[in-house]
Amino acid sequence: MGASYQNLHRGSRSIFYKSAVVGVNPNAVITEKQDRQYDEQQQRLGLHNKIDYRFNPNHRLSFYQMYVNLNNTQLRDAVNTIYNGQYDPNIGKAELTYVTRSRKTQQQIYNGTLQGDHRFMDNRLNVRWSGALSSASNQLPQNTTISLDGIQENFERKRTSLVNKSPVTYRWERNTDNDYAGYWDVAYKVPMTDGKLELSTGGVYRDKQRSSFYNNYNLSPASAEEAKYKYGVDFQNYTELNLTVTNPTGAVANPLTYDANEKTTAVYGMFNYESDKLQMIGGVRMEHTNQDYKLLFPAGEKRPEGSQVYTEWLPSLTVKYHLNEKQQLHAAYYRALNRPGFYEIVPSSVVNEEFLERGNPDLKHALADNFDLRYELFPEASSQFLLACSTKD
Repeated sequence: MGASYQNLHRGSRSIFYKSAVVGVNPNAVITEKQDRQYDEQQQRLGLHNKIDYRFNPNHRLSFYQMYVNLNNTQLRDAVNTIYNGQYDPNIGKAELTYVTRSRKTQQQIYNGTLQGDHRFMDNRLNVRWSGALSSASNQLPQNTTISLDGIQENFERKRTSLVNKSPVTYRWERNTDNDYAGYWDVAYKVPMTDGKLELSTGGVYRDKQRSSFYNNYNLSPASAEEAKYKYGVDFQNYTELNLTVTNPTGAVANPLTYDANEKTTAVYGMFNYESDKLQMIGGVRMEHTNQDYKLLFPAGEKRPEGSQVYTEWLPSLTVKYHLNEKQQLHAAYYRALNRPGFYEIVPSSVVNEEFLERGNPDLKHALADNFDLRYELFPEASSQFLLACSTKD
């Protein structure tokens, strides 16, 4: 059993440049500079435990649990310098925008895994299995942004008033992932007089489920007169502002409020042969994937629901030949599968750190054939020389 706790405070500063294509100029030009100051607190908690039970030398069970928690509170103050006709660095003149963002993030992950290991026939037959339950949540109960206009004159900066359009935004976000998985493996050592041979097979069934929620409110001054209030004259703190919600129903009807599922079934067969000079490990794995999503409050999107179902065969082979005690040749081939995640296929868009992130429901999985050939020399126990070439298709 183990536990850990950390409480960290840190600050940082960064500069970000925005760019855009203006007119018929094919090259992007810098339109804005953001000078950003961060103040952040991170609180981390981790708990682990494991219980083992041994029936006899051939049969045992183990149960492992893990829980981690992160609380992150961040304040970001940014001063944006607009590169327009008013900008003149020689006399210290510019139009500014002050943007203050307050964000709180809460994340939790839990995993519980029950495993069994059983040996039969004088250890020639080995059966292993496991069942795993995992749950993860990510919540942003507070993500508030307040924007004020400002000016720089004679190299001195000051805030003036709230920006005209949506000076205050308030976002709520949360998503929960639940993952249920079962694994099994069977290995048999074939009796041989010359060399060693082990045959194995196994499989997995995994069910991943995600529930995502997003809401956004815009706030503005309650009256046209209050919209003209000057910073430092009519108000000193943001709490003194009289704001009203301009979209009382919120914005839950967006593609970021969705349910998604991914069910994966896989089986494999493998052999492991070893002799004095040669070692070969090879096999093939079949993976069947059923992935889908559904927008809970569609608002005219072309693809409010979507799914991808496919089956792939993934072979692999590794050969190692010992030239002598210090030299060997190594060749390997395997086919790899890379499937898109939930967030990548849901047709949503959101701006986090200045960049627009967008999902693509037409994004497909990718296959890669990997080849590797290597010469290995071990002149001494603490030194080695490798000559290799590899390719990926």
